[in-house]
Amino acid sequence: MKLTKHQTAVLAHVVIDPEAWQAHNEVVSKDSATAEARLAAKVARCEPEYRGQKDRAGYMTRSDRGD
Repeated sequence: MKLTKHQTAVLAHVVIDPEAWQAHNEVVSKDSATAEARLAAKVARCEPEYRGQKDRAGYMTRSDRGD
């Protein structure tokens, strides 16, 4: 499943490589419905923090932060 721009942006706030995270999610999920549900849950959990940070001066993704 291809990530949307929004999903990618939210995931990039908390994981170093959103595409790699999704590839792993698809491998460990027993089917595509489970993978989609896990993706939706991750985005829903992380979105409030992302929205609170994304417009701040100097915002960096997790990869940029290096943590």
